[in-house]
Amino acid sequence: MHESIPTGWTSGVFGDFLEHRKEGGRSVDDLLSVTADHGVILQAESGRRNISSEDKSSYNLVRPGDVVYNTMRMWQGVSGVSSHSGIVSPAYTVCTPKDGVDSHFLAYLLKHPSYVLKFRQMSQGLVSDTWNLKFGELAKLPLFIPPVVEQRKIADALDAMDDAISSIELSMESLSGLRLAQSSEQLGRFDPTETVAPFMVDSPKNGIYKHQSLYDPAGTPILRIDSFGGGDIFNIRNLRRVKLSEAEIDAYGLRSGDIVINRVNSIEHIGKSALVQDLREDTIFESNIMRLRFDNRRLDSKYISLVLSEASCLRHFRSRAKSAISQASINKSDVLSCPIPVPSLGEQRRIVSIIEAHDERIAAERARLEKLRKLKAGLMDDLLTGRVRVDQLQDLPV
Repeated sequence: MHESIPTGWTSGVFGDFLEHRKEGGRSVDDLLSVTADHGVILQAESGRRNISSEDKSSYNLVRPGDVVYNTMRMWQGVSGVSSHSGIVSPAYTVCTPKDGVDSHFLAYLLKHPSYVLKFRQMSQGLVSDTWNLKFGELAKLPLFIPPVVEQRKIADALDAMDDAISSIELSMESLSGLRLAQSSEQLGRFDPTETVAPFMVDSPKNGIYKHQSLYDPAGTPILRIDSFGGGDIFNIRNLRRVKLSEAEIDAYGLRSGDIVINRVNSIEHIGKSALVQDLREDTIFESNIMRLRFDNRRLDSKYISLVLSEASCLRHFRSRAKSAISQASINKSDVLSCPIPVPSLGEQRRIVSIIEAHDERIAAERARLEKLRKLKAGLMDDLLTGRVRVDQLQDLPV
């Protein structure tokens, strides 16, 4: 946030505008959760397992309009304003805005990157897993805010951006559902009478392990298990890099058309796969990944990528997985024995073209979403610092 105070704004500290409230709730009240992207939501809608204590006597009451943050993740921007009544675990801090402060405005202010950075610097604890920001520390942090009428206008403008972003996210979710249904319908027309094994040109190969000390920005890109899923590799141009010998690059190198599959992970991620495409330099893969190479004269690489991402293949892998402490694994035999449907090459390519049409629509929506998120970030910075006054806005870029 810049140094000078905009005309008409008030300076102070967060404690001047927020009050920490500790008020016990009831175990029958709705359990709430706080997320970085969506603020305060019902825990039942979070998509996460409910690990709350049966004894909720120490849980805190949340009322609509309260500002709530995760005490141990404030440095990651995990905060929001509540539209719900309910309770939160003691891991959260509940704050009530004082008179003359709009809670929605404060919720946006708390997510401004300069404040999130300050929260990181102010959090206490030996390692990031234990960092925490108590209200007493937050209350000392300086800020400046506009009159409440302007606060509400700023919050309304940013709410409009969030509504537009949510609309695109819902559209993408709907398009992804249609793609999944179409893929299942097309592939379901053929019985899985074959297995993976006869269509391989090389034996499945596990990746290479390298100690963290060998990771080097000047090294060779390495594909890791957090770099792919749902048939796609994420940001292949921004993979981490590692020092390797020429022999290692040759042995563990990837080629366009290869399939990578996650062989060691928590059970819900076992078997996730992706098609390797558009490599511009030598790239290798880590030890928790298996590389598959198919005979493209018999199996289209995009087609087999679709097949291996289908629920039936994932069920096969997970049913064969061997469990260990917090992890599971599959081996070459588990992959080679996976049943797959193999229609003619022409039919494979027809199915791929149908799914690619869905992918193009999803990609277009994703591009719109990224553009809108960047616009919102710029608008937040302009409005929350007073660099641009809300009454100067002509039309919102949505």
